[in-house]
Amino acid sequence: MIIRNESFADFAIDSTGCAVCRSCWVLTGDDPAAGAGALLAAARDWAGSIGDDARTPTPDGRSYTVDPTLKVTAIAIKEIDPRRCQVTFTAAPPPAAGISRLESAVHTEEFVGFAAGSGGMVTRIVWIGIFAVRSADIASYRGLVGSDAAAWSETGAIVTRVTPTPHDDGSYTVRLEAQLPGNPGLWLCSENDRLSERTDVSAEMSEFHVSSEMAGYYLTPEGAALEADEWSAADSCPFATTARLEANMIEADVRVLEITETTYERGKTRNLLSSMVEWQSTRVYSGTVAGCSGSYLKVDQKCDELHDSGGRTYTRLIRTYAKAPQGLSWNTSYWRNH
Repeated sequence: MIIRNESFADFAIDSTGCAVCRSCWVLTGDDPAAGAGALLAAARDWAGSIGDDARTPTPDGRSYTVDPTLKVTAIAIKEIDPRRCQVTFTAAPPPAAGISRLESAVHTEEFVGFAAGSGGMVTRIVWIGIFAVRSADIASYRGLVGSDAAAWSETGAIVTRVTPTPHDDGSYTVRLEAQLPGNPGLWLCSENDRLSERTDVSAEMSEFHVSSEMAGYYLTPEGAALEADEWSAADSCPFATTARLEANMIEADVRVLEITETTYERGKTRNLLSSMVEWQSTRVYSGTVAGCSGSYLKVDQKCDELHDSGGRTYTRLIRTYAKAPQGLSWNTSYWRNH
């Protein structure tokens, strides 16, 4: 194989601010019948590897010497014709020569899963920076986790991982990872953690209208309230009583405390259907809801599925109760039919 140098000492400044040297060689095969495949294979063997010493051509351009002050950082091989190919080397000073620099910064994306509820795709964006670091500077790369990474990634990103790799010459390759604080998985706690231990409570005031019939009366055309004949408290009054309600309850809107209690059960919704059927079989409950004792009317229940931060399926069960007002109790007989 015939070797000829076409150019040498073509210097440039790369995107990291580092001076690089490029040289170009043309290789000609000895056997014209061997074809381009054999030529390219021979060229790859001749070109060597990334990290080798750079090659300096002899004055006649037909051979070379090696320069240990420069290391090969890139090799490109291009076919010219079936007998000839071009090999281009890029070389730069190694880190041990006194230079610490950013070699590359790459933006990566990873599919995490689908968001519970919305079904939208959740992705994790990670920046990876590769730094060539001399031994004298390696101490400055310790303790970087949590520091600002905007200079080589994006605004707001912080360093989340530092991985140094030592080399025999005393230099290091340091891999930094950076993420935005909103990336999934960075927060140790989320609202969907430890769901089986949670009970969420909310409360609000509502109004319950007491009609004249409920109170045991009927209204005349003139608006007077008269006691209703053949009125039964058990059948007609929503509150537990043996007598008609006080007159001030006729056509009154009384304030009622509604308490909504939310619990989380491991598994899918279908596992709770029998429990929901049993709950709605009776309308009145006497006991404690969210630590508050009293007589309660079961107002509503519903459920949906969600996932905790570990991807496990839970069913959120939401039940709403109305506490009987003014020290009264709800009438079980009445609410059995209403």
